[in-house]
Amino acid sequence: MAELSSMIDAYLAALLAATPLEAQKHGVHAQSHHDRAAGLIQRANTAAEGAVALAAERDTARIQSILLSQALRTYEASDLLTLDAAARSKLQDITSSRGVNGSGIMFAMGQVLAQSIFDPERFREVMRLAYEVFRSNPKVLRALAQDPVFESDFKRALHELFDGSMEAVHAVDRAVHSRQAGRALLGIAMAQVEGPGQVIASALLLACGRKSAAYTNLRHKNATELITAAQQEPRLRGLLGGLDNDLRTGRAHSLVHYEEARVVIERKKNTRTVAWRDVIDGVFQGYESIHACQLALWQAVGELGFTGFATDDLWRELGLTPEQMVTMMLESSGFCDIVITPGERHLSLIHISYPTIH
Repeated sequence: MAELSSMIDAYLAALLAATPLEAQKHGVHAQSHHDRAAGLIQRANTAAEGAVALAAERDTARIQSILLSQALRTYEASDLLTLDAAARSKLQDITSSRGVNGSGIMFAMGQVLAQSIFDPERFREVMRLAYEVFRSNPKVLRALAQDPVFESDFKRALHELFDGSMEAVHAVDRAVHSRQAGRALLGIAMAQVEGPGQVIASALLLACGRKSAAYTNLRHKNATELITAAQQEPRLRGLLGGLDNDLRTGRAHSLVHYEEARVVIERKKNTRTVAWRDVIDGVFQGYESIHACQLALWQAVGELGFTGFATDDLWRELGLTPEQMVTMMLESSGFCDIVITPGERHLSLIHISYPTIH
């Protein structure tokens, strides 16, 4: 770690200093490096704890609760309003905009996810660049946000990726052969391209001016064609990393050979061999790209006044019940032992333990 190395260098310089004043100056620098290193280690431990918890969890409500709890800890926030305000300040550092109310919570949870299983620096950079692209063309962005077909496609794509990912997780859990786990991974890669990848690529291509056709026409284009166009466009370079057309096409057309350490994909002109570790890295990078671009899009359309874009009932579509949502919100405020029963028209709070006041 660079901070630890710099701390040691500063301490050695203090020991070798010719005068007490010079030694004191190097000592101050060493302490500064020590404090920053301690902070980095603490954040790394928090991220590691979150990664372990997320990897072991299969329940959607628990996953969301873990992300929210980690976000509150990361920002040292006691409630959701404080979390939103703190995260929006961080959001401003990245996009030069604080976004709208609620965007801080979405970003904070996304950042926790990035620190746990993604590359947090790349996640922030993709979000920054995607936001710049979307904000550069408010006319196109407003037209997309007002288009019920685009909003429906955006929500449906999220559902497809979520459903495909859950299916893959269950398939990997039950796999009796590495081939079955491999098929599940390629299934996720295919869902990334055909679901949110295609929709986000269309939005990016329209926003940067590479495409000018109406979205209702563009949506019928081949997914791999749109992904390729976006990945080759200089203004969008790097935004859709991890989305692999070969994996998608091979899985869709049964042109894949599953081997112990790799997958072999038949193509028209040649074959491509990909090691399983690279497939896994690509899938995670694809998730990272999609999630960062989604947050950028939500922030940009929210600033145009479309604060509810593609979020109405999203939690319900992702398998969360009303009582799970209420429980998660209460837990984030420190309450525990929460028991809620659903009624015909309302929820009944049966039991709750209040936070301990020290």
